[in-house]
Amino acid sequence: MKSSLRLTATLTSTSLLLALLLSCTATQVPTGTVPDDPSASPSPDASALPVNPSPTTAPDTSTMPTATPEPSITPFPSGQASPSATPLPTPTPIYSGSGDNLIDLNFRARVITEGREVLPVVNTTFRADPYDLRALRQQVAARNNAGPMPVAPSQFESKYQIEEKVCTSSGCTTQAGVDLEAYQEALNRYRNSILPDWEARAYAGLVEARSEAANGRQSLSFSTDQNGEATLRLPAGNWYFNGRYSTSGAVVIWESVPFEVLSTTRSIELVR
Repeated sequence: MKSSLRLTATLTSTSLLLALLLSCTATQVPTGTVPDDPSASPSPDASALPVNPSPTTAPDTSTMPTATPEPSITPFPSGQASPSATPLPTPTPIYSGSGDNLIDLNFRARVITEGREVLPVVNTTFRADPYDLRALRQQVAARNNAGPMPVAPSQFESKYQIEEKVCTSSGCTTQAGVDLEAYQEALNRYRNSILPDWEARAYAGLVEARSEAANGRQSLSFSTDQNGEATLRLPAGNWYFNGRYSTSGAVVIWESVPFEVLSTTRSIELVR
């Protein structure tokens, strides 16, 4: 009986010790092993980058087409015809004086209209004088004690203003007007008698004064062509150009416009 109890007690102690040993072995972490950190794991979608990425190769531009720049177009002023592709013949030179010291010049005349149109002065007579004719006339008139030049009448003067009676179906009224008959009569008298009489007295001896001022050089009259141009040959020195041109009801006058002609001068242009 005592032997059975001793055996049972021994088996029981052995079973408890074995169970304890198995329990400790199942929960122990091996020495030197670090559990995985989920936050440190790479994303399954991430792509690995190369250690030394190669630089991007520039595109080859040698075979690419080159863009053609837009042409710059300068329009001609409205109302002026474009030049012809065929060059016009050069006008025959107009000589002034004689000798070997004549200079060839290209003469051009232009007018600028109110609409900013630049038009050639075509088929118009000009004169080049070797003296300032306007100043010479003033000197001669002062020497002759002719007094100031008479002024042409104007239709805006009070003596030509009248009141006109205008009647319609609704009645009669008055409005300001101009006595054109009286004005035209005064203008004709000025042009035909008053101004010529004054010029005869004022400019007496002008021919001799012009000859002396010319100093052996001759005045030159010439006409422009369809381009408003002419070719001149003039001796070197100071020259004064005169001309008169009518266009679109307006009159343009050049009076003693000075130019100094040198051996290097190649062109003269009048613009008004």
